[in-house]
Amino acid sequence: ELTDEKTKMKNQCKLNIIMSIVKYLVVNAFLVFVNLMTTPNYLWVLWVIAGWGIGLILTIVTNYRNLSITTNKMDELILKLSVCWIVSFVAIVYICCDYTRNY
Repeated sequence: ELTDEKTKMKNQCKLNIIMSIVKYLVVNAFLVFVNLMTTPNYLWVLWVIAGWGIGLILTIVTNYRNLSITTNKMDELILKLSVCWIVSFVAIVYICCDYTRNY
């Protein structure tokens, strides 16, 4: 059974994860809009999405470790994080290819 302190810690970790994801989505949606309105021929926003995506993955992993979740949930988390990492990696590769193609 969890004590009140452990319950508060788990709730705080869950809130940290949710807030990190919400911030990531809201800020990056705004930056995509700004990017497309100002310089649509160069998608600089992909650098932000990729870099922040890696940081977001680390935040999620750190908070989930504090939650002491079961193996099945950890496997599910690893799968989701892998997808996030792959998307971030593809964004970085796209940026590099686009940059070398233009210069």
